[in-house]
Amino acid sequence: MRFEFNVNLKKVRHISFRKESKIKKEPSLRQSLILAYQLQQVFNKGETKSLKQVASWLNISYSRISQIMNLLFLASSIQEEILLCDSKTIQNLTEYGIRKISTEIDWVKQRISWQRSTRNN
Repeated sequence: MRFEFNVNLKKVRHISFRKESKIKKEPSLRQSLILAYQLQQVFNKGETKSLKQVASWLNISYSRISQIMNLLFLASSIQEEILLCDSKTIQNLTEYGIRKISTEIDWVKQRISWQRSTRNN
């Protein structure tokens, strides 16, 4: 099964990757979602055909790569909030904490779960 949707990435702040301190200040959840988009671009360009190859390039496990890529299954409105919101709520959320949300296929149910998660933080 494959889901595709457009997310307006023009609004995303472009981070200078030369300044590691700026990157570390970004919420880990945002960093993971941006990495997922970057990996998706690698796949779209045909530079790799498997997650295992990407995992070996990045020296992280195949399972971890899969977890990061699953963030792309989040509803577009949730992804937009992760990428653009500067509230402390996003700072406190972890990828592990919302992993279950990305397994839900229904975006309405995802939004409900997301609202519960963000309300608790």
